[in-house]
Amino acid sequence: EYYKKFAFPFIVFLVVFLSIGLTGKTKKNVLIVSLASCIGASVAFYVMMMVTMVLSKHGYITPFMGAWFPVFFFTAGSAVLLKYSRT
Repeated sequence: EYYKKFAFPFIVFLVVFLSIGLTGKTKKNVLIVSLASCIGASVAFYVMMMVTMVLSKHGYITPFMGAWFPVFFFTAGSAVLLKYSRT
């Protein structure tokens, strides 16, 4: 819970970077598909955070990795999406 207090505010930045990276991926219904993909990515982040927090509470992984692994994982994914996004 201690590490989660520091990792949780980064969710706002991750959602912004994911939405920027996912906006130009489709040619039809851009608004609807972008919105759905961003919501899906946000849900995937929350699910991953819940799973890693449960694993850390049971002692399978360290509490630091339980709180920060989803942030690191989705930051890397956002960086890849931003690199290959169309402008």
